[in-house]
Amino acid sequence: MSVVTEADVIARLPSLLDEAKQHSVIIRDGDNDLGAIVSMEDLQIVRRVKADRFLSAMHELGKELRAAAAEEGISVDELEKMLDRKAPQSRY
Repeated sequence: MSVVTEADVIARLPSLLDEAKQHSVIIRDGDNDLGAIVSMEDLQIVRRVKADRFLSAMHELGKELRAAAAEEGISVDELEKMLDRKAPQSRY
């Protein structure tokens, strides 16, 4: 991983883009990390991980909602109807 200043990015962007194919380049302003230049392959990995985490969290929330509804004697169908009534209606 490389660390460069904001000024370096402006001056060396083409070479930094080539460098990012090999490893990430951190853009720094003093002690503050501003961002990074990463390869598209690395970006796709990050996107996949974030999507997987989101889906996992949604599945867990669904399990918790179904379990709480079951404790109250509410069926999944009834729960879906209740949630549908609470959902904002689309304007489209």
